[in-house]
Amino acid sequence: MTAPVIGTKYVPWTVKVTMSLIMGYLLWLIIPAAPSPDSIGGFVVAAGGEIMLGLLLGFCGSVMMAAIETAGHIADMEIGFGMANVIEMIIPKLIQFNDYKTAVA
Repeated sequence: MTAPVIGTKYVPWTVKVTMSLIMGYLLWLIIPAAPSPDSIGGFVVAAGGEIMLGLLLGFCGSVMMAAIETAGHIADMEIGFGMANVIEMIIPKLIQFNDYKTAVA
């Protein structure tokens, strides 16, 4: 949902689920098990903490990707305006050349 790259609407849900399952399995093999809570309340608190941590990490990644995307849009606009100035200078000269060419012919 909040993952920077695979959280977008362009990635199919099957890819998201498959990547989540594979990553969960690999982490299950590598990371040692934490002690399980003794009561339902402890379980709810632990699950809520994990959910909040995941959402916070995903949000931070999304903010960084949005900043990069915004910088790209700004650079795109600057390049576009720069090209508009160049084309604005060339077009009158092309019109002048075309008028000269038709006058000679």
